[in-house]
Amino acid sequence: MQYLHLGDWEASNWLYKGQVNLNYKLHKFIAITGGPSYNFYNTNQTSFQQAFRKDLRTSGIAPTQHDRNWYSWIGWNVGLTFF
Repeated sequence: MQYLHLGDWEASNWLYKGQVNLNYKLHKFIAITGGPSYNFYNTNQTSFQQAFRKDLRTSGIAPTQHDRNWYSWIGWNVGLTFF
């Protein structure tokens, strides 16, 4: 769970993520990890500061709006692990 600050500390902007990752060891001390994620976003913010974005930008599948405050989308993640 992450809080996203979009210009108003009184607003609720929460991002929830569920991820399933695979880990592949490339070398003794380096591994690559990645996999799909399912994301939920909840906001009650109605006004936005000029320097902050209000639209959801995702690559691939566009977000689904469940009601006025709830959105979801499928995504992915990838990373390197150094042990």
